[in-house]
Amino acid sequence: MHSSIGPWQEANEVYIEQSRLSKRLRNGTEPLVVYDVGLGIGANALAAIACHGSAPPNRSLHIVSFENDLSGIWLALEQVEQFAFLRDREAIVRELLDSRLTSPGPGILWELRVGDFREELLSAPAAPEIIFYDFYSPAETPAVWTVDCLKPLRSVCREGATDRGTVLVTYVASTAARSAMLLAGFYVGYGSKTSVKLETTIASTRLQDLERPLDRKWLEKLRRSSKPLPFGPSASLSQAFNPLMTTLGPSASLSQAHFENLERIAKLEQFARA
Repeated sequence: MHSSIGPWQEANEVYIEQSRLSKRLRNGTEPLVVYDVGLGIGANALAAIACHGSAPPNRSLHIVSFENDLSGIWLALEQVEQFAFLRDREAIVRELLDSRLTSPGPGILWELRVGDFREELLSAPAAPEIIFYDFYSPAETPAVWTVDCLKPLRSVCREGATDRGTVLVTYVASTAARSAMLLAGFYVGYGSKTSVKLETTIASTRLQDLERPLDRKWLEKLRRSSKPLPFGPSASLSQAFNPLMTTLGPSASLSQAHFENLERIAKLEQFARA
């Protein structure tokens, strides 16, 4: 579930500060594109808008929010007095929901895509520089933390050869979720701590953008984990168990596909450099 610190504080601590949005807005001239994957009640996108307005930026901001179920934000609007950040920006949010596009300030464009984000990505605008990946935990919504769900997102990112890659930030720090990001093609690192959480996660298309990449110490944790990999078509538990995996300790019941994915992760570039 989401952190107990509340949506606005989490938005700023995990997504705005960790992505260094303020610094990015001051450096460069091209529009900064943010994919807000999992709009929820709008805290992350609204925090990004507030960040843009807090100091004169050099770059415009284009936020694309993806959401397949708007019932949460409509319910929050019905109880808007409970959410100060939403109450102060209610008109902006209602315009977005009604029109699917709004410009809440100079140099800011906020767009809403409703539906399965993997399908909506096909017609989305320019590649994102930042991705806010904000869903409930893998225990509650396992489908969005699989390799097959993250691969389409990785495919639309800015490539490492450009002067700016793409960073993905999320409050989730589970071993399985991090494994899914690695197998989807991201470099993955330890994220910053929050008021109530020791770690979050940051991923990138460029290894040099990570201050603390996952290392061999994390690989050992992966091998010891009882849930090292995401459940899904790319890591199916339905295949026959392999008796040769008894050397993996708690992971002994993993399928051949799991074993192969563990080996793939161990051979990734970021661990070769660790």
